[in-house]
Amino acid sequence: MTKLNDTLGWFVVALVLLSPIPLGSNPPAFWAISGTLVGLAALVYMLAAARGHQALRFPLGKMKLVVGLAAVLCLYLIVQMLPLGQLLGPFSFETGRGQMVESDYLSLAPGSTWMMLIRMASYGLFFFLALQVGANERRAERLVTVIFWAVVAHAAFGLIQLTQFNDTLLGFDKVAYQGMATGTFVNRNSYATFLAMGLAVGAGLVANAVVQLTRENRTLGEVGTGVFTQLAGMLVLVIAIAASQSRMGLIAAVLGAVVVLVLAARWIKWHPVVTIVAVVVALGGFVALLSLFGQGVLERITMLEETGSGRTDIWSQVIEMIQARPLLGYGGGSFELAFPLFDHAPLWTHVLVDKAHSTYLQLFAELGVVFGALPIIIVGCIVGSIVLRYMRSEAGIAVRLAAIGALVAAATHTAVDFSLEMQANAYLLVALLAMGRAVAGRTASS
Repeated sequence: MTKLNDTLGWFVVALVLLSPIPLGSNPPAFWAISGTLVGLAALVYMLAAARGHQALRFPLGKMKLVVGLAAVLCLYLIVQMLPLGQLLGPFSFETGRGQMVESDYLSLAPGSTWMMLIRMASYGLFFFLALQVGANERRAERLVTVIFWAVVAHAAFGLIQLTQFNDTLLGFDKVAYQGMATGTFVNRNSYATFLAMGLAVGAGLVANAVVQLTRENRTLGEVGTGVFTQLAGMLVLVIAIAASQSRMGLIAAVLGAVVVLVLAARWIKWHPVVTIVAVVVALGGFVALLSLFGQGVLERITMLEETGSGRTDIWSQVIEMIQARPLLGYGGGSFELAFPLFDHAPLWTHVLVDKAHSTYLQLFAELGVVFGALPIIIVGCIVGSIVLRYMRSEAGIAVRLAAIGALVAAATHTAVDFSLEMQANAYLLVALLAMGRAVAGRTASS
């Protein structure tokens, strides 16, 4: 199945590369389109494997807990869309204004819940496909390298749009975020998360080269060209993140890269040359950041958000919303409809709040605290397996560190924003986690 998996690998890379172009795949139409493409790819792959009497490279039986939890999550989304109130009596809750709301559905917006189910199913299928691709360590490392340069290309394009194309978005005038790099995304923060994950991937690739240099008796000449080109790509990413002026994007990027370097120390035999190179690169990157694009983001770090528009006001009211219906939630994808039933001062009345600005809080609001925790637990199980196997074996370092670092960056930023609700970011993270888990599973069984 080598040829089939090679072809599938390029499909995975293509989806990661192209999904940011239509505004980060934020419009719902692209959820359906990408879901259809992933579903067709999975169908073709399974038919081809069956025709060739080939077993899966990474059987899902190795991840029974994750598969079971994912099935429960999808099942609950289906339950939220069923008119169970016609059988059990209407579901009701009291709004923040003291009004009673009744519905035959658990979800306030069954259509939006259906779209969320499509997204969750497409992520699951995409994870399955990337697992098969990542079962071959060399192929996984090659594809992760391609993904890194794809993210660098998006960073470079964002800088070109900002500086050479009159700060436009795909040739059109921006309606927001003027003077800030947004790439092909609709907002700077989601763009910064995409780049931060790419920076973590680059750090993983560089760490892998350093391990080869210090443990496998490779010479600097053998790995130097690749390392320095990857460092150049990482510098482009740092500059683009700074140009986005995303405060948490910058923090998430630093955390992701730092975690990668800390974990890499497990297998690196440090010597003076490595230390000197690391110090020079760090100082050079910091100076470039401040001198080229650092002023805007540093000014924003020192700014305080105005009362009535800050995230803390939104979060406190989302928590009130969760407390009113903690177990059932208001329906997957229904936050935009449900939140106005609870918002109040000091939020400005003319501000439309369609996101919780925290993916974790939004999951709890839409699915309840029990089922809303399932995606977090699923991802935790996956990355936990990657970390445990990484500490036991140095095989597949680049892929596994890329997955861990990307998750740290994304999980940090999405705690205070909605970056992972952008499908382009979700596909990138899913691909990296799947290949990291596949390489970890291969290491455990070899």
